[in-house]
Amino acid sequence: MRFLHAFLLSVLLLTASLATSQAAPRPPNYIVIFCDDLGYGHIGCFGSENHRTPHIDRMAREGMRLTSFYSTCGVCTPSRSSLMTGCYPRRVNMHEAFYYYFRDQLQAVRHGPWKLHLARTAPKRGNTPAREIPARLYNLDEDIAESVNLAEDHPQIVAQIEKLAARARTDLGDRGQAGAHQRPAGHVSDPRPLTR
Repeated sequence: MRFLHAFLLSVLLLTASLATSQAAPRPPNYIVIFCDDLGYGHIGCFGSENHRTPHIDRMAREGMRLTSFYSTCGVCTPSRSSLMTGCYPRRVNMHEAFYYYFRDQLQAVRHGPWKLHLARTAPKRGNTPAREIPARLYNLDEDIAESVNLAEDHPQIVAQIEKLAARARTDLGDRGQAGAHQRPAGHVSDPRPLTR
Protein backbone atom coordinates (compact mmCIF):
# COMPACT_ATOMS: atom_id res chain seq x y z
CA MET A 1 0.00 0.00 0.00
CA ARG A 2 2.81 2.42 0.86
CA PHE A 3 4.45 1.56 -2.43
CA LEU A 4 1.25 2.41 -4.30
CA HIS A 5 0.91 5.76 -2.47
CA ALA A 6 4.54 6.60 -3.16
CA PHE A 7 4.17 5.62 -6.81
CA LEU A 8 0.99 7.69 -7.25
CA LEU A 9 2.57 10.65 -5.46
CA SER A 10 5.68 10.52 -7.69
CA VAL A 11 3.50 10.25 -10.85
CA LEU A 12 1.44 13.22 -9.65
CA LEU A 13 4.56 15.33 -8.95
CA LEU A 14 6.13 14.36 -12.29
CA THR A 15 2.95 15.29 -14.16
CA ALA A 16 2.72 18.62 -12.30
CA SER A 17 6.35 19.46 -13.06
CA LEU A 18 5.91 18.61 -16.75
CA ALA A 19 2.76 20.73 -16.92
CA THR A 20 4.49 23.73 -15.35
CA SER A 21 7.58 23.38 -17.53
CA GLN A 22 5.44 23.38 -20.66
CA ALA A 23 3.14 26.18 -19.47
CA ALA A 24 5.89 28.64 -18.51
CA PRO A 25 8.84 28.60 -20.91
CA ARG A 26 12.11 29.94 -19.58
CA PRO A 27 12.94 33.48 -20.64
CA PRO A 28 16.03 33.76 -22.84
CA ASN A 29 19.41 34.71 -21.45
CA TYR A 30 20.96 37.82 -22.94
CA ILE A 31 24.71 38.26 -22.74
CA VAL A 32 26.00 41.67 -23.76
CA ILE A 33 29.75 41.91 -24.22
CA PHE A 34 30.73 45.54 -23.92
CA CYS A 35 34.46 46.17 -24.29
CA ASP A 36 36.66 49.18 -24.87
CA ASP A 37 38.60 49.16 -28.14
CA LEU A 38 37.07 45.91 -29.36
CA GLY A 39 36.56 45.92 -33.11
CA TYR A 40 34.01 43.86 -35.02
CA GLY A 41 36.69 41.53 -36.39
CA HIS A 42 38.63 41.05 -33.15
CA ILE A 43 36.86 37.86 -32.07
CA GLY A 44 36.92 34.44 -33.71
CA CYS A 45 33.23 34.14 -34.60
CA PHE A 46 33.58 37.26 -36.76
CA GLY A 47 36.68 36.02 -38.56
CA SER A 48 39.65 37.00 -36.40
CA GLU A 49 42.71 34.87 -36.99
CA ASN A 50 44.85 36.87 -34.56
CA HIS A 51 42.81 36.41 -31.39
CA ARG A 52 41.49 33.10 -30.05
CA THR A 53 38.11 33.46 -28.36
CA PRO A 54 36.83 29.87 -28.07
CA HIS A 55 34.21 30.52 -25.37
CA ILE A 56 32.70 33.49 -27.20
CA ASP A 57 32.80 31.48 -30.45
CA ARG A 58 30.89 28.66 -28.76
CA MET A 59 28.23 31.05 -27.44
CA ALA A 60 27.87 32.46 -30.96
CA ARG A 61 27.47 28.97 -32.46
CA GLU A 62 24.91 27.84 -29.89
CA GLY A 63 22.98 31.09 -29.63
CA MET A 64 22.06 34.11 -31.68
CA ARG A 65 24.39 36.86 -32.87
CA LEU A 66 22.96 40.34 -33.21
CA THR A 67 25.21 42.10 -35.69
CA SER A 68 23.48 45.42 -36.34
CA PHE A 69 23.25 47.99 -33.58
CA TYR A 70 23.60 51.66 -32.73
CA SER A 71 25.71 53.19 -30.01
CA THR A 72 24.74 56.43 -28.32
CA CYS A 73 28.33 57.60 -28.23
CA GLY A 74 31.69 56.69 -29.72
CA VAL A 75 33.49 56.52 -26.37
CA CYS A 76 33.06 54.10 -23.49
CA THR A 77 31.67 55.96 -20.48
CA PRO A 78 28.65 57.65 -22.11
CA SER A 79 27.75 54.54 -24.09
CA ARG A 80 28.00 52.41 -20.93
CA SER A 81 25.72 54.84 -19.09
CA SER A 82 23.17 54.51 -21.91
CA LEU A 83 23.31 50.73 -21.74
CA MET A 84 22.85 50.71 -17.97
CA THR A 85 20.17 53.41 -17.69
CA GLY A 86 18.32 53.28 -21.00
CA CYS A 87 18.80 57.04 -21.35
CA TYR A 88 20.79 59.15 -23.75
CA PRO A 89 24.12 60.17 -22.16
CA ARG A 90 23.15 63.84 -22.00
CA ARG A 91 20.15 62.97 -19.79
CA VAL A 92 22.45 61.46 -17.16
CA ASN A 93 25.05 64.27 -17.39
CA MET A 94 27.69 62.24 -19.20
CA HIS A 95 28.62 64.83 -21.81
CA GLU A 96 29.78 67.75 -19.76
CA ALA A 97 33.41 67.10 -20.63
CA PHE A 98 35.86 64.46 -21.78
CA TYR A 99 39.31 64.46 -20.23
CA TYR A 100 42.37 63.38 -22.19
CA TYR A 101 45.12 62.00 -19.99
CA PHE A 102 48.51 60.78 -21.14
CA ARG A 103 49.77 58.51 -18.41
CA ASP A 104 49.15 60.59 -15.28
CA GLN A 105 49.00 64.02 -16.93
CA LEU A 106 45.81 65.82 -17.97
CA GLN A 107 46.60 67.16 -21.43
CA ALA A 108 43.30 68.19 -23.00
CA VAL A 109 39.61 68.69 -22.23
CA ARG A 110 36.71 68.46 -24.68
CA HIS A 111 33.51 70.36 -23.92
CA GLY A 112 30.81 70.37 -26.57
CA PRO A 113 32.44 71.17 -29.92
CA TRP A 114 35.50 72.66 -28.22
CA LYS A 115 38.74 70.90 -27.36
CA LEU A 116 41.35 72.69 -25.30
CA HIS A 117 44.90 71.37 -25.22
CA LEU A 118 46.11 72.67 -21.88
CA ALA A 119 49.26 74.72 -21.46
CA ARG A 120 52.07 72.49 -20.22
CA THR A 121 55.80 72.00 -20.16
CA ALA A 122 57.09 69.44 -22.62
CA PRO A 123 59.99 67.50 -21.08
CA LYS A 124 63.49 67.47 -22.48
CA ARG A 125 63.99 64.70 -25.01
CA GLY A 126 67.41 63.88 -26.34
CA ASN A 127 68.90 67.10 -27.70
CA THR A 128 65.56 68.93 -27.60
CA PRO A 129 65.32 71.15 -24.50
CA ALA A 130 62.24 71.33 -22.30
CA ARG A 131 59.77 73.88 -23.67
CA GLU A 132 56.52 75.59 -22.78
CA ILE A 133 53.54 74.63 -24.92
CA PRO A 134 50.74 77.23 -24.82
CA ALA A 135 47.04 76.37 -24.54
CA ARG A 136 45.40 75.63 -27.91
CA LEU A 137 41.66 75.69 -28.57
CA TYR A 138 39.94 73.98 -31.50
CA ASN A 139 36.34 73.84 -32.69
CA LEU A 140 36.07 70.17 -33.66
CA ASP A 141 32.77 70.69 -35.50
CA GLU A 142 34.55 72.95 -37.99
CA ASP A 143 38.15 71.74 -37.68
CA ILE A 144 38.39 68.02 -36.93
CA ALA A 145 42.09 68.06 -37.85
CA GLU A 146 42.82 70.54 -35.04
CA SER A 147 44.74 72.85 -37.37
CA VAL A 148 43.35 76.32 -36.50
CA ASN A 149 44.08 77.50 -32.94
CA LEU A 150 41.20 79.69 -31.72
CA ALA A 151 42.42 80.31 -28.15
CA GLU A 152 43.07 84.04 -28.66
CA ASP A 153 39.67 84.54 -30.33
CA HIS A 154 37.66 82.82 -27.54
CA PRO A 155 39.25 83.57 -24.13
CA GLN A 156 35.92 83.02 -22.33
CA ILE A 157 35.70 79.44 -23.68
CA VAL A 158 39.32 78.81 -22.69
CA ALA A 159 38.53 80.04 -19.15
CA GLN A 160 35.37 77.88 -18.96
CA ILE A 161 37.23 74.73 -20.05
CA GLU A 162 40.15 75.50 -17.72
CA LYS A 163 37.62 75.47 -14.84
CA LEU A 164 36.54 71.97 -15.96
CA ALA A 165 40.22 70.95 -16.06
CA ALA A 166 40.74 72.26 -12.51
CA ARG A 167 37.73 70.22 -11.37
CA ALA A 168 39.17 67.11 -13.06
CA ARG A 169 42.53 67.67 -11.38
CA THR A 170 40.82 67.86 -7.99
CA ASP A 171 38.82 64.71 -8.69
CA LEU A 172 41.15 62.56 -10.80
CA GLY A 173 44.56 64.09 -10.15
CA ASP A 174 47.29 65.32 -12.42
CA ARG A 175 51.03 64.81 -12.60
CA GLY A 176 52.35 65.25 -9.06
CA GLN A 177 48.89 66.05 -7.63
CA ALA A 178 46.73 63.25 -6.19
CA GLY A 179 43.00 63.45 -6.89
CA ALA A 180 40.25 62.86 -4.33
CA HIS A 181 38.91 59.87 -6.31
CA GLN A 182 42.13 58.74 -7.95
CA ARG A 183 42.73 55.01 -7.77
CA PRO A 184 46.21 53.95 -6.67
CA ALA A 185 48.36 52.20 -9.22
CA GLY A 186 48.34 48.46 -8.72
CA HIS A 187 51.39 46.31 -8.12
CA VAL A 188 51.66 42.55 -8.36
CA SER A 189 54.70 41.30 -6.45
CA ASP A 190 54.52 37.73 -7.78
CA PRO A 191 52.86 37.81 -11.22
CA ARG A 192 51.65 34.44 -12.49
CA PRO A 193 48.62 33.00 -14.30
CA LEU A 194 45.45 32.73 -12.26
CA THR A 195 44.92 29.07 -13.15
CA ARG A 196 45.26 26.23 -10.66
